[in-house]
Amino acid sequence: MGPDDEDPLHAVDPVAAAILLAAGAGVTAVEIDPVLAGALPATVARVAPTRAEQLRVITGDALQLGSADVTPEPTA
Repeated sequence: MGPDDEDPLHAVDPVAAAILLAAGAGVTAVEIDPVLAGALPATVARVAPTRAEQLRVITGDALQLGSADVTPEPTA
């Protein structure tokens, strides 16, 4: 699986997410803290503006989410 695949890549920590974004992959981040979840898109836009659109943030408890909760919505 790589950045050109249709399937999303999942990361469990910010370093892995940053590496995936840098490689051109789409990243879905799940953050339980609403303040941190709200700040994440602005942080990515500031440090990697060309990759900001590839980040999706879900505010919630990752242990309570199912695959349908984190699967990207169809674009077509």
